[in-house]
Amino acid sequence: MVFKILTCALAFVLVTSDSASAECWHRYRGDKTGSTMLLVPPGTTIKYKPNGDPESVPLPRLKPQPQLQIQSWSNSQSELWTQSWSNLQPQRQIQQRPDPQHQLPTQLQPVPKPSVSHSKDVCNLPTCRGKPNTECLFKDFTPSANCGQVLTVGLSTEEKKAIVDLHNRLRMKVARGEELRGAPGPQPAATNMQMLEWDEELAQTAQKWASQCSSGHDQCRNLPRYQVGQNLAARSTRYRPNFEKFTTDMLVNMWYDEVQYYNRNSIHLFDSLYGVGGKQTGHYTQLVWAETNRIGCGAIRNYQGGDYKFTLACNYGPAGNFMNQPVYNTQLQTQPQMQIQPRPKPQPKLTIQPQPVPKPSISHSQDVCNLPTCRGKPNTECLFKDFTPSANCGQVLTVGLSTEEKKAIVDLHNRLRMKVARGEELRGAPGPQPAATNMQMLEWDEELAQTAQKWVSQCIFQHDQCRDLPRFQVGQNLAWRGNTSKQGFSQITAEILVKDWYDEVQYYNRNSVHYFNSGNGAGGQQTGHYTQLVWAETNRIGCGAIRNYQGGDYEFTLACNYGPSGNFMNRPVYKTL
Repeated sequence: MVFKILTCALAFVLVTSDSASAECWHRYRGDKTGSTMLLVPPGTTIKYKPNGDPESVPLPRLKPQPQLQIQSWSNSQSELWTQSWSNLQPQRQIQQRPDPQHQLPTQLQPVPKPSVSHSKDVCNLPTCRGKPNTECLFKDFTPSANCGQVLTVGLSTEEKKAIVDLHNRLRMKVARGEELRGAPGPQPAATNMQMLEWDEELAQTAQKWASQCSSGHDQCRNLPRYQVGQNLAARSTRYRPNFEKFTTDMLVNMWYDEVQYYNRNSIHLFDSLYGVGGKQTGHYTQLVWAETNRIGCGAIRNYQGGDYKFTLACNYGPAGNFMNQPVYNTQLQTQPQMQIQPRPKPQPKLTIQPQPVPKPSISHSQDVCNLPTCRGKPNTECLFKDFTPSANCGQVLTVGLSTEEKKAIVDLHNRLRMKVARGEELRGAPGPQPAATNMQMLEWDEELAQTAQKWVSQCIFQHDQCRDLPRFQVGQNLAWRGNTSKQGFSQITAEILVKDWYDEVQYYNRNSVHYFNSGNGAGGQQTGHYTQLVWAETNRIGCGAIRNYQGGDYEFTLACNYGPSGNFMNRPVYKTL
């Protein structure tokens, strides 16, 4: 068996090569004086020199610090623990001036009850490898004696939503390639990032463990449907006003901020929970693990040993941090951005000259012109050399989309996909639409956008014959709106057209999600735009647009290309529980 040495601060941990890592638990106290930060080692306090400089000195009356906790790590689970203490006053002042608010009620707050029933199968899962499953160890959320005086148990509805939303915003940031930090950075964009949604079953197990007020991870939390990863975090302070400012966002951001130590080149093969300088990065990698699509968290706020403490445990499924697997998939190369002329302000008269037309920024090989998937049909990318509008367009106002419009299109698509993934879409024929378990986030793709722009510049309101790329087949949605009034035309936005596609959900049969068989729903109404918009395995979008005046109408036409394509016969639109 091959062994490797991992350094964790001043301790050395020996782990086998088939384990993800070992857990390191440290306590840091940050005593802030002026604009400098002094890290005080365990068992010491601050003493000030005659010149006013602080120094750490032994404090023999303090209890010994806990020993380094080493857990046995499954190569399929993310198990990490982060703690951060914030003491805004020197230790000696804390001892001399106790906080009058330390006198807390001794009665526990009402504790919520578990809402999910498990079969006994969860207690004997092979993936637990003989270790006890947290779900079977504790029958409810009653805090243990370790917790001291308990203030609250669990999370509010608002906190649950905030946790999911922040996770998805951070995952989207990485997926778009907008995270510039790293060692080295920036982090590459992702091509398969899925959206997270709340899972009450994961949350129940996380709450049972958080209620134990333990300083480490539970031994097993897996479910029959998959293995489960976990991130833990805690913050504490001696001062009640500071404690009341602690939020779930703070703790989630602590996990994500480990990105500053993460090597961008490690994305393709996960091999360690630590980055540059031995700093933890495993919380970050679990947070952005692309194939994870469920999250459930538990929390407890308590007062113990002179500290107010807020602990958060989040369980993730399917688990991330598998050895030698990618954190997420990336593109082999970054595509250059297409420059598009910004939309000018409306002109008072129709003596509008065509605006300068942007040029394509991506060069394709001849392979794209002879793709087998086009089945002999001409590829739009090869039919038109640039974005020059055709004579069909009449007087052209603008060609292309602004940076803000591109972002708005992607954001709206992802919000609507998230709505469906969470099971929040109540419409249908019949409805509501079922929740999704494999919904991926979309990100902008300039190559798709270039082909979409070439087609929309023809002002032909029908689909092109082929728009496929060597890397995947490409789907397409088209929308058009017109108005005889300039004022009415100015109110037509890309978001309005995207919502036109999505609103086809009102005609969609919820039972058709498992096998796509038609682009039409109840009463023969179109639903194919909706199914492409929420097709789970699609993760790229690129759009083109043209605004023009023709035949007495101001027109706004939008074409969006999607990859990989959706609407494949007899395939699921998305997977459900």
